[in-house]
Amino acid sequence: MRYIFKNIKTSLKTNILISVLYTVCTAAAVLAVLFSHGVYQNYSTDTYISEISADQEQAYYSFGEKLDRIENEGTVSYVGGGKGTVGEFRRVLDLLDDETKESFTGFFLSYSLKQYGMAEWMNGRLEYHTEDHRYGLYREYLDNTRVTYGRYFTEDEDFSGARVAVIRNYPIGENPAPEVSVGDKITLFGAEYEVVGMWSESDAGSDDLAVPFASLPDDMPIKGVHFLEGKVITTKAFRAVNEAMKQVFGDNVNIPEMETADVTETKFYASIVMISVALSAVAAITLMILFRYIVFTRRKTISVLRLAGCTRGRAAVMFIAEAVGVSVLIFGLCAAAYHFLLLPRLTYFFPKITEVYTPQTYLYIFGVFTGVLLLTMTVMVLTQLDRQPVDMFRRAGAK
Repeated sequence: MRYIFKNIKTSLKTNILISVLYTVCTAAAVLAVLFSHGVYQNYSTDTYISEISADQEQAYYSFGEKLDRIENEGTVSYVGGGKGTVGEFRRVLDLLDDETKESFTGFFLSYSLKQYGMAEWMNGRLEYHTEDHRYGLYREYLDNTRVTYGRYFTEDEDFSGARVAVIRNYPIGENPAPEVSVGDKITLFGAEYEVVGMWSESDAGSDDLAVPFASLPDDMPIKGVHFLEGKVITTKAFRAVNEAMKQVFGDNVNIPEMETADVTETKFYASIVMISVALSAVAAITLMILFRYIVFTRRKTISVLRLAGCTRGRAAVMFIAEAVGVSVLIFGLCAAAYHFLLLPRLTYFFPKITEVYTPQTYLYIFGVFTGVLLLTMTVMVLTQLDRQPVDMFRRAGAK
């Protein structure tokens, strides 16, 4: 081990250019393998997701006794005779980690207002805002909704749970239009809200009433929970949501069945292995050529060691350990820089690229890269070391 560190130090002093080139080439090779791995996975994931035919917005979680079974394309849901509550669903959201929340758009909630004596329909749309690490307004809905009078409540009002409301200004059946105007105060769910906007019947769409989710009481009943359209939910995220729902609601929740996108590493394992091995082989050959020069310049030193009793195998191990050891160190530094500095910026161009990189992925790439490099260096070093130390000494002297 002492000779290995001594040799590395010697190389840095006597072969500065080669040492710098070796370091740069190793770093470039590591980054190339990591990047190619992620880009291929991103492409494969996008292609695979585009083939998912399930209408995932039709799948929903219901509560209570199963009354009916509803089948849609790629989904099976159950009509439930019971209800959950907003407080319980908030606990579900708290159980989900950021990775799960970021992997799909969000949730669509159907509320029940009967206990408040109200005839209105009210739904909730919760989109996960990655930059704020919390659920908020569904921005696509905001871009497509039109408030006839006044305005819709803002994201800040939604996050803070401000008691503001957008209500109808038209009758529902025997229920007359509310005799209020924008800016008036009304009582909803036992609390006072300010009317900031009003819908005419033509603009209301599927909602007669909208308030910030954070302002709702914990005992507000929920009839069903859907997934918002947009991102196709992955198998991993779907399982995480199911587990959270079961943990909170227990046997009271009815879990839907649906086709999801399995974007795990094993889905594209064979192709990824081929790509990683091919790139690692190209990189290893380049590094081998550079390190061959270092081996050649040390022939006289190695011949003296061998004459003093160092075996050919031990000399080979010293060289191989030096080359691979330096490469392993560079791999670790480059992998850390790639994951924490480069990867967050690559997501702008490759949205699915982060789904590849797990500790197991880095270990796998490390194993492939190191294995190919070890094999290549072993062949090169053994062919460079003459069997007889006297021959090495003569060849070094001839130089």
